Amino acid sequence: MWRRLLISAFVATSALSGSAFAQVVDPHAVYEERCAPCHAEHSGDFSRKTMIAGPDGELVGQETGKAVRGFLAHHRGNPSQGEIAALMEMFTLQLKTGGLYKDKCGICHTSAKRLARVRLDVRDGVLIDRVTGRDVTAFLFVHGRLDGDEARLIDDMLRWQLKTAGR
Repeated sequence: MWRRLLISAFVATSALSGSAFAQVVDPHAVYEERCAPCHAEHSGDFSRKTMIAGPDGELVGQETGKAVRGFLAHHRGNPSQGEIAALMEMFTLQLKTGGLYKDKCGICHTSAKRLARVRLDVRDGVLIDRVTGRDVTAFLFVHGRLDGDEARLIDDMLRWQLKTAGR
């Protein structure tokens, strides 16, 4: 009985609030489901190979010069505005990082998505390794031959991975 009441209360609250859980769109899942069947490479490699930042900062196709956001609105299955926004954020970050994770971290570690979502968490604003309890942000400054700017970029990217997973 209590269980049924709790479930009913949760459903009612979620319906009234628009459910915060439904608002997180995982751009990796969108890419893997909608894009990867045709663009069979990692989304970072794909974005760096096919897109550039235009004069206004918006992403455009390297060959066409057309806005990627506008193209996606009419591409393969009409993705929602939330999915487009999530993909654009991911592509922009991947261009900004320039393959840094792949070059410096991918030698030893799995994908950034997997590393962050399986091993990391943010507690009291600190990025930590859930297995060792280590402060990952501090560790990045002495790990992997990263300079200070690279360590901050990787830290931001790992935190973003957690955010897009809804954590």
